[in-house]
Amino acid sequence: MDETFLRLPAVIHKTGFGRSQIYNLIKQGKFPNQIHLGPNSVAWLESEVSKWMEERIQISRNSIIPTAELKSFKKHFRKLKNHPQWRTSDEQRI
Repeated sequence: MDETFLRLPAVIHKTGFGRSQIYNLIKQGKFPNQIHLGPNSVAWLESEVSKWMEERIQISRNSIIPTAELKSFKKHFRKLKNHPQWRTSDEQRI
């Protein structure tokens, strides 16, 4: 296994995001999680950060909805679809 760890300054440089934005994206599940190297030390796998960047480029170029956001949208849509207000008169009789 030939992986490279990126410390926070390198991730900031590579993505162009600030520290707060990176941690907010992690919290939202939209950025790779950091790896704990020790009690006060974390890093990211370069391959995961690069893959994340490639996905963002594809999304931007092709207007693709990210998988996590698509799942969230589908879950929300199912709730709306089953709401009585959205049912047709035939469905309400059932």
